Amino acid sequence: MLSFMSEQRFTSFQDTRKWVDSWIVSEDEEFFRRGIRMLPQVLVYELRQLNVILIAYDGAYRNVDGPMNSGRLIARPFEEML
Repeated sequence: MLSFMSEQRFTSFQDTRKWVDSWIVSEDEEFFRRGIRMLPQVLVYELRQLNVILIAYDGAYRNVDGPMNSGRLIARPFEEML
């Protein structure tokens, strides 16, 4: 969809909605089935990426031995983030 959208210029919400509706109708059923099957993998990947970002963010403001003392990151297991 993104490659198709890069060529589009919309002037109103209605134009956008019409284009998206026509794109959905143009895709075959297997396209959507495949996307639904892949969704758990995609979500796990995205959550892992978010975990890396959150750990880096924590490390910038808090350290293991106290505020801004040691320079070591606080890393929590991925499962604790859920």
